[in-house]
Amino acid sequence: TSSYRLSMDSAVEHSRISALPLELRDSMDDGEGGTLGSCFVDESAKDPQETAEKNEMVEATMRELATMKKRTQGIVRRRLGIGKHEKNGTSTFVEIGKHYGISAERARRIYTSSIEKIRDGLGIQEDSK
Repeated sequence: TSSYRLSMDSAVEHSRISALPLELRDSMDDGEGGTLGSCFVDESAKDPQETAEKNEMVEATMRELATMKKRTQGIVRRRLGIGKHEKNGTSTFVEIGKHYGISAERARRIYTSSIEKIRDGLGIQEDSK
């Protein structure tokens, strides 16, 4: 077996270095300009800017939806599975039609018209196909 021996000076230097506080923005001296914090990036974390934009869009959509009739709101909420309908997931137009006593086609037209109004209210233009 081989043993690793440190000189007393080396042991003191290692002890001194290990006692220094480190910050995530400290350079790693890896020649690439990396920081200690770059070693701890959570790849699954959502981008804060993207999350904030999405939250703003959801809030604006809900404000637009709130301006519509209750039945229309219900149709959109059931179709998208939002609000109190989240636990049940999305509903088909047949299911929505049965719930409101209208045809599936009528539920689809109400939904489509509502989505167009929401897009207009948010200034979103539909992609041309």
